[in-house]
Amino acid sequence: DSYGKVFLFREIDTEDMNFYAGKIIKKKKLSDIKKTITQINIQKEFNKNPKVVRLKDCFEDYKNIYIILELCKNKSLADYLENRGGKLTEIEVKCFIFQLLQGLKYLHNNKIIHRDLKPSNLLLDDKYELKIGDFGKIAEITENEKRRYTVCGTYYYMAPEIFENNGKGYSFE
Repeated sequence: DSYGKVFLFREIDTEDMNFYAGKIIKKKKLSDIKKTITQINIQKEFNKNPKVVRLKDCFEDYKNIYIILELCKNKSLADYLENRGGKLTEIEVKCFIFQLLQGLKYLHNNKIIHRDLKPSNLLLDDKYELKIGDFGKIAEITENEKRRYTVCGTYYYMAPEIFENNGKGYSFE
């Protein structure tokens, strides 16, 4: 994406030969590095939920931020759709929607809104279980900030209440 690139990483310190997805984000492309680190730390808290891509580790140097994530071997729902000619069976749609709702319920129960849900941010593990990924636009809903007003996300997937920006803001809906 525009903020970084994803690579296949292999853990070499163990005999298990574990593989991970490694995202490298160039700091010079970030407008707010502290906000990015905060978002990464929030994602670390969600490592126990099977519907959220697990974050294994994160570190940085003077040029980049490195994020080591669970490898979802079947890529994204966007890739899956493309390989299927843009069509899914009814049962596939039901399963994916159910799994997405499980993940969203977990995030919302933890006062987090994703703000960039789209097929390329919904990843599929080796069993084709859907997991929510890419937490670059998440926001925490707090007692002091119950509504958000920032217009963000991917234009074609943006919720109407974000896109319209009518002054009422948005939250979990």
